[in-house]
Formats: sequence, C-alpha cells, structure tokens
Amino acid sequence: MEGHMDSIQGYLDALEFDHKSMYFTEKDLVISSDSITDFGMYTDIISPLEAVRSFNPVVILLISDGNHNHQGTSPSQLTEYPLSVHTFGIGKEESSDVRLVETLYPDYVYMGDSIDISVVVQSHGYKKGNATVKLVFDRSKKTLQNSFQLSDTKAKHTIGFRTVITQGADTSFTVSILPSPGESYKMNNRQRYSLTLIDRKIQVLYYTDHMSLNTKFIMRALEQNPRLDITPIIRTQSGQYIDPYDRQSRTLPLLDTINVLIVDNISGATLPWSQIEDAVRSGLGLLCVGTVQQITPQWQSMLPIMISEAVMEITVPIMITEGFSCLSPGKKYPPFFFIHRVLGTKENAVTLASVNSIPVIAYQRFGQGTVFQINCLNIGTWHFMQTGMFQQDILSCLLPDIIRFVAPVGRNKRLVLSSSHRTFMVGERVDLTLKSYDHDFRQAGGGDFSAKFADRTIPFFEVHQGIYHSSFIADRAGDITLNASGILDNEPLTSNPISLQVREGSLENIQTLNQTFLETIAHRTGGVSYPIDSLVSFTIPNVASQYHVIHLDLNNPIGYLFVLILLAVDWIVRRRKGIV
Repeated sequence: MEGHMDSIQGYLDALEFDHKSMYFTEKDLVISSDSITDFGMYTDIISPLEAVRSFNPVVILLISDGNHNHQGTSPSQLTEYPLSVHTFGIGKEESSDVRLVETLYPDYVYMGDSIDISVVVQSHGYKKGNATVKLVFDRSKKTLQNSFQLSDTKAKHTIGFRTVITQGADTSFTVSILPSPGESYKMNNRQRYSLTLIDRKIQVLYYTDHMSLNTKFIMRALEQNPRLDITPIIRTQSGQYIDPYDRQSRTLPLLDTINVLIVDNISGATLPWSQIEDAVRSGLGLLCVGTVQQITPQWQSMLPIMISEAVMEITVPIMITEGFSCLSPGKKYPPFFFIHRVLGTKENAVTLASVNSIPVIAYQRFGQGTVFQINCLNIGTWHFMQTGMFQQDILSCLLPDIIRFVAPVGRNKRLVLSSSHRTFMVGERVDLTLKSYDHDFRQAGGGDFSAKFADRTIPFFEVHQGIYHSSFIADRAGDITLNASGILDNEPLTSNPISLQVREGSLENIQTLNQTFLETIAHRTGGVSYPIDSLVSFTIPNVASQYHVIHLDLNNPIGYLFVLILLAVDWIVRRRKGIV
C-alpha cells in the first residue's frame, strides 16, 4: 500500500457520512486511527477484519490493493462473518506476465541416455495467444522448443521435452520463455541448469583361491554390464596371480585402486591383503560368495551372517524375505544345495533371503563400507537350476545391482537439494526441491526425508518419482545452512548442504491490484467490490434491524426453579409495598 496513503486520505476526507478511519499493519496486529508509515514485512487482511468487530460497526469499507501475503489466514475464515464488507481496490490493474516456475530434470545422466525434461510455466492476463518455451544446450547449441496456450487467469502448464545425451560436453542447458506482447516482467523467463555426466565405471576385482564353476557364471554376468570394469584374478598353488582367460601372470591390484572386491572360494587366513578390514571400514564394497576356509576373527567380524567352516546340505527352496533387485518378497527360488553352517546374524544385518528361517543372503554396514554375503557354495549350479526351471538369468541383474549397492561411488551424492533462489526476505516462503537416486544414479522414489535447522524439522513430500517438495516461512533474518536426510530402501542418505540468506525488509513491493482477492472477501461477507473511484459517491446501504429470539424451555427442573424464584421475588416486592 506504500505510495497510496495520500490518495486514500483524500478519498476519506471527501466522505459525507460519519465514519471511523482505521489503519492496520502486520506487526502485532496493530489497528490504529493514525496513518501508518511502517508497513511491515507482509500484509494480513483477514485478521484485522476479525479484530474490528469489537467496535460494533454497521458496515465495513475495506480499501486495499488485495495483496494478502500472510500464510496463516485466508478468506475461508469469513464464511459466517456477521458484517458486510464492501471492498475498494486501489492500485494498478494486474498486468500480463509469463514466468518459469520449475524445471524437472535428472541431475545424473550416462552417455547415450534418453532423458525427459519437464518445464512448468505460469501465465495470466492474456485473453488469447500462445507462448514458446525454448531449451538450448549450451555447447552443441541443440535447440528444442514447444508452445503452450496463454491464460487470462493464473494457470500452470507443463511442457515436456525429450533428448538424447550424445556429446560429452552437453551437460548444461538453458530454458527460456520467449517474451509475450505486453509482458510486464521478463526477469523470470530464463534459467540455466547443469547435468552431471557419469562417464567412469565401477572398478571391480574378482578374486578366488580356487577356480570353479562359479567363476564362469559370475564373470559372464558381470561382463555384460557396460558400467563395470572387471579385473579377474586367480591365485595358483605356487602363489602366483593369473588371469583366468589367458592364463597370463598378473600383478595383484591394491585395494585403494578398486571400488568393489568380490571374493569367491577363498581362505580367510591367507588373503593377500592384510589391511582388508581397514579398507572396508574406509568404504570398500565387499561381496562374499562360495566357500570360506580358515575363517579368522577379522573375517567373521565383517560378515553379516556368522558361519563355520562346516558345510550343510539344503534341499528346501529359498524364500525371499526382503525385496532387492530382481528378488521379490515372498518369491521362492531353487535351493542352494550346499551352504556353510550358520551360527547367527549380526545385530545390524539385513536378511534378504532364508531357508527354514536360516539366513542365506544378507548385508551389513561396516564402517563406511558395505559387506554383502551370499552363503552359497556353488552359485553357478544354483544359477543353472534357476535358468532351467524359470528361464530367468538372475545373476545378470542381481550381481551388478549388488555391486552398485556396495560401491562407494554410488553411495554419495544420491540426494540433491536445491531451492528456487538463495536470497529471501523475512516473511517470504522458501521452496525446496529434493531428488533421490539409486546406486546407479537413476531417479528412485519411496524415500522418507526431512531437513533440519535450528529447532525446526521440515518434512518433504514426494510429488513425482524421486522428486520431493517442501517449504517454510523465513521468519527471522540471518544465514541458514541446511541439508536433507532420511531413508531410501533401508539406507540412510544425506544431501548436499545449501546456504540461504534471509534479509530484513518489506515484502510490500507488489504494486498491482489483486482484484480477485477483494471480490472474494466481498462475496463471502455479503458485500460488493467497487473500484476506488466509486468511494466518492458511495452511500451506506440500509442495514436491517437485527434482533435475537431467545427460547426459554421451562419443561425441566431448572425452569421450574427459575419460575419459583420469580414468583418469590414478586411476592417480596408486593409485601414491601403493602399490596399483599
């Protein structure tokens, strides 16, 4: 309302009927008879209408620009309002505008991916016509564009684009809305975004002390996946390390050069890495299959399923208890035939499959790393039975997913937190967007996340698969640093931190007239909405007399007692006057 106070005072001085002029501000809901110079941070139009009822007015004339921006009140509170509120709008009529609201896109992409980008736009103030959204990749100058219909009232549209990432440098793009005729504000029509191109592979080392049928089936499943870089090593009886394919001697890789170690048919006491426990605690992913001989205390501490060297035969089908990859809960698979005898499971282990309540597939967090265990001595034979019975190549999907699950490269940066902008005014709403990804950096939903700062907990709500929204009111000035955290598929995740700045100042920078809001108030209270010029000739409408009818119900003991008291009082009065 700043800039309109002198004009409003002139209209009030010209009124020819008795009235009381009152001004209100958002600070502690002050209602004053003096003109206000401190306009506050926001405008609450509804609460003052409730407060002035104590003055018992005949009718209320509300002069405002209608820009109610307080989050705690709404016109719905006035549904049974006992007074008529006639509104007079002051300010410029709202001009035409088109703005970019949001862009939904994957933060992570692989070369050759086909990705979807959704652009949400909003328009108002146009009786007809179309606008164009253009998407331009910065390096290749590849351009995509689409049009949408403009709207008279505020309306949102979602425009979809699909493109293929074919060039390594095409990781950033710009979204813009071409200017429309008469558009009042064009600074909200353009935004630049960046994609993260994942071009590195997960370094996997397959190690065995005894080459077996397992080796063939495991290697075949892993080599089919283009995201994995596999190095197979077999230790011979002479202590050399060779490649199982060309039988050539190989140098044993250091653990800090790989992401995931697969051990199959090993001797725990003679592994070539003495620091394997420290490597796993520091983030190395570990997958254990096949036999384990000479189980050391160090090795026993890392495994989620505690086992002995004794072997037992299993002929009962495997029951999946927790879903993972292509393993569906409640589904049965052929038996493993032979497993290590189970002594128990660790307290923090997650069991995925069991046989007669005996855990056979499980994983656990171990420091910063993850240890995944399949207690199957002959996984190649089990896979052969599976494909023979169900025609399903289960290892080709299960093993790569396990590797991505335990690999440290797929553990970090899987929650991406962002905000519409980084600087806000006190009283302004802060909108947050959070995206969650699986270990292959594909968008994955179903997470439970929240952000915390100071004494606040802000929950996120999933609006699309793997996309969550949240908002809060910036109620105090200062710097805010926050991140999101929560659980996705039983795994704790934490997002990147973002820093926001909240400044003191006024949100009263809207100079246009929100006539719709004023009309809503008038309609809900039985009043009429007028232009401000009509205030000069306005006359107070006839207000019908109001009265209340009180019904006394005497057909109860209290009613009889009330009548008895009245009769007693009447008798006493009459006696004193000598009438009785």
